[in-house]
Amino acid sequence: MSDAEMNAVVVGVHAALKELDSPGFRKFRSAQGPDGKIFVCGWVSDRGEYAEERPMIGTLFAGQFVLDRVGKHQTERELILSECSELGIAIN
Repeated sequence: MSDAEMNAVVVGVHAALKELDSPGFRKFRSAQGPDGKIFVCGWVSDRGEYAEERPMIGTLFAGQFVLDRVGKHQTERELILSECSELGIAIN
């Protein structure tokens, strides 16, 4: 991803996850679909002593990022990791 695309992802995650004071990010990976949408997977966490990393998935299109889901529970985590894998995006 370009710097501008990465910035759009960070801005989109911040906007969607208002409950996190200062989210940390790790291992953003992407794959482009045939319609031009870019699927983005990665890890997001709150900073602090009890921070928990959670997988996330979203789409980037025309410079705008929309966070689809964050895996807060084990079932959601497994689903997101599986969906990312099916898109050809390995984040684990």
